[in-house]
Formats: sequence, C-alpha cells, structure tokens
Amino acid sequence: MNTTIAIYSHKSRAKVLEKTVAYLRDVGLEPDVINIQTAEPNQVQNRLNAFGALAKAFNGNPVLVLEDDIIPSPYLRDWIEWLEANSLHVTSLYACVGKFYNSEVRPFVEAAQPVPAHLHGLYELQGLRGWYGAQAVWIPEDAAEDILADRDFQLFEWAPYGPWDHALRRHLIEAHKPMMLTVPNIVQHQAPASVVNRQGPRHTTPIFDAAALPPERK
Repeated sequence: MNTTIAIYSHKSRAKVLEKTVAYLRDVGLEPDVINIQTAEPNQVQNRLNAFGALAKAFNGNPVLVLEDDIIPSPYLRDWIEWLEANSLHVTSLYACVGKFYNSEVRPFVEAAQPVPAHLHGLYELQGLRGWYGAQAVWIPEDAAEDILADRDFQLFEWAPYGPWDHALRRHLIEAHKPMMLTVPNIVQHQAPASVVNRQGPRHTTPIFDAAALPPERK
C-alpha cells in the first residue's frame, strides 16, 4: 500500500480520536499524520485543519484523509490498494444519502438494504454540488498536488470555500473533475456530537459492509 493516512481532529475530541486510531490499528493500519485543531471550532478552521493534515501527509503518493470519528472495514487496506490500481480521481469511501448514487444502487441505500455483490465497485458520485460528509476521502497524487496548489483552501474567510467538504466539491467542480465513491461504503460513521454544534441527527451510512472485499479480490 502506497497511500498515507491523515486524520484531522479537534482538541475536544480526544476520546473519539483515540477510538478511531484503535479501530485502524485493529485492521492493521497506522495513521501517518494526526493534525489537531486547537483553535475555537468552526467550519473554516475545519477546512484549514484538513488541508494541513493533507499537506503534512503528502509525500508524492495518494493520501487517505479521515475525520476522527470513523469505523473502518476490516478490509480497508485491500480497498485502498484496489483504489490505487483503479481510481484516477478523488474518491469518497462514505456517502450516506441515496441521491449520491446512480439508479442501480440508490434503491438499496434508500431502503437501508445491503447492496448485492455484483454491484460492488467504483462509481461516479451523483449530484456533486450537494455532496457533504468527508468522513473518508482518498486523494490520488495528482489531485493532492492540485488541492495543495489551490490557495483558496488556505483562506481564513468563509468565502469562497467554506468547510472542508464544501471546499473539495467546489474545487472539483471548478476543475471539471468528478468525485468517485465506493460501493459498498468502506467506513462507518461513529456519529458523535458535532464539534461545531450543528443541529439534527448525525448521519450513518446504511450500506457499510464489513465483509466486502474489492471486486477483484473476492
């Protein structure tokens, strides 16, 4: 596996982060970078923190950028190696809402049913303009270089990029590039309370599959 792993977190989330690191170690993976935000939590600082994690982790190879509150598949390493061979684009390993999937996969997501194995694989994310939820995003080397060269990611103002997930989607849209996603989802969300006190229920994905191997490795 050539991919490095970067986690971004906030100082208030030490216990959540500890759990995520333990989950990763349980599946044989170790984060290469953990970037801890100490400033008052807000969505601009979220972007700066994630960008900093990516910058520290990037060594000319792909980077898996993780939030601090995920549960990985036991086969996460296999999926990462599969992505290294099969994906040319930024790829989400987690997308919790049916609208992000094509017409074949969407009914299973919306019904919270397992996705049949013959549909497992790599798909273009639908409706990128409305995408949110950057729990686990795999970034190939060319895309990482482009993101790190995009100065708007480093602005201290909300406009034009907002939080990390908004920034990623806007960057890709402006570059006329897609975001891909894995089916099934390869991480689950622990769903703790939001650092920035957003209201409403925390999302989890209905198509996380802990038993799923990448298509060529079944």
